Amino acid sequence: MKHILIAFFCTALLAKTSLAQGMPPALVKVQTVEEKSMVATSETAASIVSLNDAMISTEISARLLWIAEVGTAIKQGDVIAKFDKSLLQINLDRAKAQVVRLKADLAFREDELKRQQSLSKSDFASKSRLQAVRSQRDMTNADLMNAKATLAQAERELRLTELTAPFDGHVAFKMASSGAYLSRGNNLLRLVDTSGREVSLSIPIRFLPFVANLTTVVVKDEFNRLSEMTVRALVPVSDSKSRQVEMRLEAGPSGWPLGWIVGAPLTASIPASPSENRIAVPRDAMIIKGSSILVYKVSPDNKQAIPLRVDLDYASGAFIAIKKTDLKAGDKVLISGAERLMPGQPIMIQE
Repeated sequence: MKHILIAFFCTALLAKTSLAQGMPPALVKVQTVEEKSMVATSETAASIVSLNDAMISTEISARLLWIAEVGTAIKQGDVIAKFDKSLLQINLDRAKAQVVRLKADLAFREDELKRQQSLSKSDFASKSRLQAVRSQRDMTNADLMNAKATLAQAERELRLTELTAPFDGHVAFKMASSGAYLSRGNNLLRLVDTSGREVSLSIPIRFLPFVANLTTVVVKDEFNRLSEMTVRALVPVSDSKSRQVEMRLEAGPSGWPLGWIVGAPLTASIPASPSENRIAVPRDAMIIKGSSILVYKVSPDNKQAIPLRVDLDYASGAFIAIKKTDLKAGDKVLISGAERLMPGQPIMIQE
């Protein structure tokens, strides 16, 4: 019985091969196996960050009258919040009055000093009296300088009742509402520059030797859109917890794809090993059959394709480095048409 089954399967295989040989040639496309200088890559999380992202705080203590709404587009110099100025106006008026009073007092002290100097020359006034008058003049002058500084501060605080944006951007969120009394230093709103952007990614320290001389990095978004971006800076600082360093990327020639907003997640591919010469096979040549990965190698006469099992190592661009294999640089492999190819079926290479 065993011999009968073996004979049956051999007959079936021969029949299948004979049938394939009798079929018309399969149209296929081929590409050449290459020996390339390749590096293993690692994917790391990245995100788009703003060049200007500030939590705007109050610089005065006053009641909030109005604040820009969330989502409002702001230009540099635009008013983003208004405060009640009544108390600050009173402080300004007091400061002005103090300056006027001290100016008048200083003028009196100057005249008194001149009179005492004249009397001192005629020996009608003591030197101690002259020194006392001079000291009073100097103290009044110092008080006037202090009053002028107070006046300048009052004028500045009055100007700050209309808070202006330090840069272009959008109001991301606000932390106060109209009617609230705010003290100096209270957070008011978050202003984010949505036009000045960079990509920030964290790189493990162990990869530093492989990324130190990078000029560009390829990043991918959630829609698998790729963009090559220029390396602006590699920050040579880490900490004991993360053991990572930050890299900043600026937009490359392709610019910013639609939807790449501040905070959007990205994935960056960075080198994870030194470069080495490897036998590389095009990605499109890989055929998955069960638990095996096959590559169809074109025979020397270009009439058939021979399936070879391969073990993949790592990918780099459109090629995949493979481990020990019978393939060599210059061999042709199928990149299209291998899916329905029958054993022994002839092939016709499309140019």
